[in-house]
Amino acid sequence: MPGFEGGQTPLFRRIPKRGFRHTAFQIPHEVINLSSLEKYFDSRATVTPDELRRVGLVKSTHRIKILGDGDITKAFNVEAWSFSKSAVEKIQKAGGTIKKLPAAHQPAPARRAKS
Repeated sequence: MPGFEGGQTPLFRRIPKRGFRHTAFQIPHEVINLSSLEKYFDSRATVTPDELRRVGLVKSTHRIKILGDGDITKAFNVEAWSFSKSAVEKIQKAGGTIKKLPAAHQPAPARRAKS
């Protein structure tokens, strides 16, 4: 049998694997639900990444994505890098506005060192 080495671990399984890894190019996001915005902000508040950090909903400097989990009754002006479709619909239905921040507004995440 090709590759059989008498019961010891074959060479192709012993050598380190190298090559392309998609994780080096992923951009991490912090996710915030609409129910959290409803709890922490007043009506007509402008919700920016700095405000989210000040309140304590976001602890890192990653990009922020707003998800549509929960219902809102207050109108917010929300600024973030990305929004789910349901979040956009709920914010606009409540009378608020959304603003997508440009990708250049945030520095690129640090890449992992090769080991």
